[in-house]
Amino acid sequence: MKNQFFCWLFAGMTVFLLVGTVVQLQAQRTPSAGAVTSHYVPDLTVDNIFRAAVSNRKPPRILDTLSTTLEDGDIVVTRIRFESVIDSARTNRIFAYLIYPKNKHRVPALLMLHGGTQTADDYYQLGLRFARRGYATLIPDLPGITSPEWASRKGNGSSGKWAEHPYGQDHFLVLPTVRASNIYEGIITAVQSFYLLKSQSFVDPNAVGIRGLSWGGYATVMTTALLGRQVKAGFAVYGSGFYDLSSYFKTIVDKLAEPARRAWLSSLDAGRYASQIKSPFYFMAAANDTYFHPPAVAATFAQLKRLKYILFSPNNDHSLSNTPDPEATELAFFDYYLRQKGEALPRISLKKIAPNAQSSAPVIAFEVIGRLPLREANVWYTTSGGAWPTHVWQPVVPTATGLNQYRATLPNPAAGTTLHWYVTVTDDRQVSTGTDIHCVNAFRNGSL
Repeated sequence: MKNQFFCWLFAGMTVFLLVGTVVQLQAQRTPSAGAVTSHYVPDLTVDNIFRAAVSNRKPPRILDTLSTTLEDGDIVVTRIRFESVIDSARTNRIFAYLIYPKNKHRVPALLMLHGGTQTADDYYQLGLRFARRGYATLIPDLPGITSPEWASRKGNGSSGKWAEHPYGQDHFLVLPTVRASNIYEGIITAVQSFYLLKSQSFVDPNAVGIRGLSWGGYATVMTTALLGRQVKAGFAVYGSGFYDLSSYFKTIVDKLAEPARRAWLSSLDAGRYASQIKSPFYFMAAANDTYFHPPAVAATFAQLKRLKYILFSPNNDHSLSNTPDPEATELAFFDYYLRQKGEALPRISLKKIAPNAQSSAPVIAFEVIGRLPLREANVWYTTSGGAWPTHVWQPVVPTATGLNQYRATLPNPAAGTTLHWYVTVTDDRQVSTGTDIHCVNAFRNGSL
């Protein structure tokens, strides 16, 4: 038998995701991999309510330019407001920063999508750092995702009917239709922002990427999927789809009446759209995230068919403090795919998962594909149960067994327990990548 399962332990039950044909791990005094107590099979039905916004590639109208200033003498910062038409009854005014290097032409560009309750102001400094590196950036407020109070900027910021309600109130609103959700408005704004950025005379329209954090990471998955080949690279920090699998939002989604739940998931859950992503994409996640649990991130990651990267920062909850240099990774990713500069990010190829002949402990063998030397490599594991934010991840430093070849022996999980593990590597640029999270149940007699 050759089926391999990823195991997810949450909400008091074990969930298995069937992911390929590699190897079966048999269990000791626990169900075998084939005896699944709960097998998550998502309904991948998509009701694409964004077709009109995507097909209308005309950039939105800029209503006013609030100011234009120079930073560092050669970085142009323009504060604008543009018109975001949602439908015949809703037109929003959106504040955004347009930041770009002066006197440059056909530069790569990034659409930056902020997180929940944040505003475009929170990404101003990041926009400047990318501009100093030769990128243009557009950073808009996103209705539904931004704080209505902070985004208003005392009348000089963003406005619309969405701003009349408190933050979060209408995220999962589906009446009279799912378009009533202000998250729908946020995604429409992100699509329109992409076309606005792409239309700028100094932007290379064939080198535009998207990055976002948290709800902005969710929006990055959605927008990158909706725009398909128009997006050349995407980078989501924390955000994902499959809110119904395991996430902070699962309890909210599950409280909806079944028709409403089905409507929100098929129309607004990013996991349902993720398979439409056509560009290189990086998921940078926190292994203990309160909001976007590893199973939801992994399920979204699994939908991508093309070049993809993933990294879980160990023992971090909506933070990346235990990853050496997250920004170095992001810069290297976009430099490589939007500017064709630098080296590719390291990739990890898992070669073998087998029991140790003497102890039956699981042995992980992998190869690192990359031209640069590594600063560090770790196999992280946990036998913790319960909620994902409470897991304690321990590192095992693998042994080099050959050129770019590594092996690590993990503790043998006790009978009735599950060991989760994943790999991370960091090269001499402090650029990091990793693997998805896998699981091992106790081996029976050391055999597979």
